[in-house]
Amino acid sequence: MTKTNHINAVRKLALNISLLSLGLVLLGNPKPVFAQYFSGPKSNAMGGAGRAAGESEGHLLNPASLAHLKGYNLDGGYRYESHEDLGGTRDWSVNIADGSSESLFLGGFSYINSEQKLNGQITDIEDYVLSVGGFVIEGLSLGVQAQRWSRRPPSLSEQIIYQGSAGLLYTPLENFGMALVTYNFLDEHEPQLRPELALGLHYLYEPIFRARLDVSYPTKYNPNKKGIIMIGTETLFLSGFKPRFGAKFDDVAKKTILTAGVGWEGPKFAINYAFEKDVRTKDQHRQSFDLNMFF
Repeated sequence: MTKTNHINAVRKLALNISLLSLGLVLLGNPKPVFAQYFSGPKSNAMGGAGRAAGESEGHLLNPASLAHLKGYNLDGGYRYESHEDLGGTRDWSVNIADGSSESLFLGGFSYINSEQKLNGQITDIEDYVLSVGGFVIEGLSLGVQAQRWSRRPPSLSEQIIYQGSAGLLYTPLENFGMALVTYNFLDEHEPQLRPELALGLHYLYEPIFRARLDVSYPTKYNPNKKGIIMIGTETLFLSGFKPRFGAKFDDVAKKTILTAGVGWEGPKFAINYAFEKDVRTKDQHRQSFDLNMFF
């Protein structure tokens, strides 16, 4: 890229970020509550970070990451979260992502089915997420996400909420990426769907390791003006075998979560596992795994 083209690209990037920021301001005053965005065992094992990483499960954290996929990806996953003395939540998910090179804008679709059993009461939750993303200029991708979330509490009628999210992913270098995401910017909310802003960084030092750092800030239902820091690393020097470690410092929920996991990736499929433990209150842990197939 020539110096002139590089300057033009930087100007276009600044313009796009300014427009997105302006849009966030103009969205008004959504009524937020406690956030939840589904993430797979790759990001779970690395403290929940992954907004600047281009992976098949990454479109749930940042739809702009779809632009970096190659080929078709099919994921199936399961996770179980335990709350001491209260019960737990189990989720299973199916994720399909289209990274075919002939598509201008790439797509991803996820279905998540959850059963929450707390204090003997069972609540069923379903989540449909459709994402679209692609490059708008060289090195800069944009993605948008539509979500249908429903909950069926005991002895009550089903509640349905529609939400939207959007994100940017900028990769000025092949081994470095930066992300900006806004979650749940529509007006209707529930405890799992609060408005939130997030920034992400991703660095790859091939063939040794990759590192991630994400920071998120709930814009409402955050009276103490606290944030969430997610950090993680993945080692790459073992052929196909990928140990992962991380931590999540959630000052909003007053939790400190240590994470670890492992993955194995072959030419056509991969297996991933993650374990997360809250070491501040010691009342919560979660395990998740998935199977990925590449076409």
